[in-house]
Amino acid sequence: TSLSMVDTIMVSSQGEQALAAVAIANKFLFIMLVILFGINSGTSIFISQYYGANDHKRIRSVLGIGIVLGVAVCAVFFGIAFFAPEFIMSVFIKDPVVIELGSRFLSILSLSFLLMTLTFALSNASRCVHRTKVPMIASIISLLLNTFINFLLIEGNLGFPSLGVTGAAIGTVTARVLEFTIITLFICLDRTHPLNGKIRELFSFSKELFNRVIKTILPVIFNEGLWVIGTAAYYIAYGRLGANSMAAMQVSMTLTDFCWAIFTGFGSAAAVLIGNEIGRGDNEQSYLFSKATLIIGAVVAILIGILMIMLSPLLSVIFKLSGDTMKLATSCVIVMSIYFPIRNFNYIMFISVLRSGGDTTYCMIVDALSVWVIGVPATFLAVHYLTITIPILIAVSYFEEVVKAVVVFRRFVTKKWIHNFVQEDTH
Repeated sequence: TSLSMVDTIMVSSQGEQALAAVAIANKFLFIMLVILFGINSGTSIFISQYYGANDHKRIRSVLGIGIVLGVAVCAVFFGIAFFAPEFIMSVFIKDPVVIELGSRFLSILSLSFLLMTLTFALSNASRCVHRTKVPMIASIISLLLNTFINFLLIEGNLGFPSLGVTGAAIGTVTARVLEFTIITLFICLDRTHPLNGKIRELFSFSKELFNRVIKTILPVIFNEGLWVIGTAAYYIAYGRLGANSMAAMQVSMTLTDFCWAIFTGFGSAAAVLIGNEIGRGDNEQSYLFSKATLIIGAVVAILIGILMIMLSPLLSVIFKLSGDTMKLATSCVIVMSIYFPIRNFNYIMFISVLRSGGDTTYCMIVDALSVWVIGVPATFLAVHYLTITIPILIAVSYFEEVVKAVVVFRRFVTKKWIHNFVQEDTH
């Protein structure tokens, strides 16, 4: 998330160990967010199609289902992060200083998990019904607040105490409270908003609708769960190379994530448009939208990959780390920029295209097999049996993206991924 990115940049002034600690703690948060993304990605299939069919009542019912599932996931992650943060940190790295710093950060960060879950659900649903401004405004304001509090508390500016990683965690929690408040108020005050209704409307969904939604989104949840556990496994492998390698990887990921944020918004917008057209029954138009999205995404991704390489020398200006760490980080950026167009193609294909058409089971199978049959085994074999640096290890772990791209493109051209749930409701 953008808040995690700010934390990473501003905590780097505390050294490699503090940066590695925040990176690992945020990785645990990332696991939760990806599972929540799976839930909301699944509900967005229905919300987008129901919006295309102008069925606001079912939109709110599907949102309620998403909230129930999200809160259940959040409760599990909160319990682990708040009561056993040391265990989480020790899974990824053995450095005692990193474990202590990360545990402190994670236990405080966990206090924001519930609000993040609700904000995620409301923001996602708002975008599906073409109400995109409020989530964007709330995100910008929370980012600015987080940055300001970090400035005050990480190094102790303007007379405030110097709290290091603890200050970064406090800034994130405070920003999440404000973000949730803004989004909720705007929805409640706008009577024309499709999500505006009585609370009981959210949770009065029929058993039939619940079962249909669950049947569709369970593969998405399993898909995201298996994928994110796979990425966590990559992190465990990266951690075997030490705190400096972890810090270098996180520095390079900060630049990559910044560029990736462009495609997150682009992909989400495309998914809504494609889903709306399917809901209206115009399958051919949805296919043309999908094709245009893939072409535009590919061109922009190549340009951004080149830009990433050009900007990589600036990392040493932003991050106050050792020269060796920054050299590794620059090499990591080059590897990531080479893979960027391929990874972007897969992201758009999975999130914007295939899932919008309800082709969730196929996505789950392909994604899970590529990560667990190719990516994870290759990465652990490389780290255990080869003398290898972090840039090369990242290149090995990303190779599964190439195989995945070939497989999903073949699926796309068949048009078998288009499933209209609105028409199914009428039959």
